Amino acid sequence: MPVPAPAPRGTSTLKQATRDQIIARNKRPSRRATPSPTPAPSTATSDYLDYGLYFSGSGVIETDSNPGNNVAGKPPVTINIPGTTPQNTAIQGCADQTFSLSGVYYQFQIYFDQPTAGNGDGTWICTSYYNGNSNPTYFNVQRATASPVFGYTRSN
Repeated sequence: MPVPAPAPRGTSTLKQATRDQIIARNKRPSRRATPSPTPAPSTATSDYLDYGLYFSGSGVIETDSNPGNNVAGKPPVTINIPGTTPQNTAIQGCADQTFSLSGVYYQFQIYFDQPTAGNGDGTWICTSYYNGNSNPTYFNVQRATASPVFGYTRSN
């Protein structure tokens, strides 16, 4: 006696991607990953000047109403560093920028500003202040997109 054929199981729920779907997926712009939790260097040196790390955090940035910003004619100077720049390279670039300013600035903050989802890569924001400040309580301006955030001041 022959063995009966198995009963039909119905239709499969898996769907094969079409050629057009695969091509469209490969053409989507890639997004930069959030910076890794690489520790920031404790010191960033530019020429002869050492800047020591005194703040590390996220979600807050330094207020412009800090002791480093109290000299008339020496306003804070802000530059943007491409978000694709590695963290410690961006920190060194910010230290070099701070040192190169007229009269030599003694303090800076740098943070990675991650845009809301789908709006491209983030940017490193570097703000230099003329006088030094080592009081982390001035990092009190809420900014949810800022992570990581670092503060450096002259240490020699």
